[in-house]
Amino acid sequence: MTQASRPTPAAPGPGRRSVVGGLLGLTGAAVAAPLLTACGGGPAADPKTVTFGSNGADTAPKAAYAGVTTSFTRDSGLKVATNTVDHDTFQKSITSYLQGTPDDVFTWFAGYRMQYFAKKGLASPVDEVWETIGAGFSDATKQLSRGEDGKYYFVPLYNYPWAVFYRKSLFAERGYEAPRTWDEFIALAKRMRGDGLDPVASGYGGGDAWSVLGAFDWRHTGYIMILYLAGLKSFDPALKEAAALDGASGRQTFFRITLPALKPVNVIIVVVTVMESLRAFDIVYVLGGGTGSKPGMELLSLLITDNIVGESGHIGYGSALAVLLLLVSLAAIGAFLVQTFRKEDA
Repeated sequence: MTQASRPTPAAPGPGRRSVVGGLLGLTGAAVAAPLLTACGGGPAADPKTVTFGSNGADTAPKAAYAGVTTSFTRDSGLKVATNTVDHDTFQKSITSYLQGTPDDVFTWFAGYRMQYFAKKGLASPVDEVWETIGAGFSDATKQLSRGEDGKYYFVPLYNYPWAVFYRKSLFAERGYEAPRTWDEFIALAKRMRGDGLDPVASGYGGGDAWSVLGAFDWRHTGYIMILYLAGLKSFDPALKEAAALDGASGRQTFFRITLPALKPVNVIIVVVTVMESLRAFDIVYVLGGGTGSKPGMELLSLLITDNIVGESGHIGYGSALAVLLLLVSLAAIGAFLVQTFRKEDA
């Protein structure tokens, strides 16, 4: 994608769209994190220099991008000034950077994540480039490279595979056949849904979600057990003896005598658990990888952070979520205070 704010140099030479075509159109697999315009030190003053913002800070992608830019310099005679930023910083700062002085081209993601910035006028179309390279890409890839206005803003540079594993025994039992096309995959998913099965399960979200639950429970179980022990210590054993003399079973004694007597403790535990859940952030953020809300981990605190300081910069939506979190927190705090004051009055 090309920068929208920088004027095209008046000096003779290739235009920006031709530059993008040469720099990015050399390779062409599919869509992952190819090039738009972003996160760097700003466009170069030299019309013979192209600035390139890259999030490929690791050794392998950094070397691959160096190979592309070296080939471009050899073929075009133009220099490439590469500004490399680590992936997480790149994503978090891209919104503010694009509103400043971005590079000529930059790495980003296809589809709606590209369309968001194109719609805001933070990138320029590269339709001329696609007139040259378009025959080498599928219709699906072309669709992911276009903005909502139908213009091309994105040039694919590489792709990475996603694998779907299936249980052969289940397929044999149900008479399913492994799909070979996307339409067959959708049809199979609908058929499995009709058979009462979940067609797709995310191993990533499931695994990490259990680890977060384990860490959270380990953190609070001991505290809750101490509260229950304190409540049981204050319980009058004569009530259980009276229930036994009246012929009550152990089950009846627990649900009609012990549990009602522990009501103040249960209220405190519920309120404290709700408050701790609302303020949960650090464990989920660390175990979830630190970037964005992961499947099964969409907490209000993370959604607020993602929208206010994340890549999309949906400050209004994030602020609305923050207000919602405040209101829910006030309800929990109010219930806790009411229970505490009642206990003191008694």
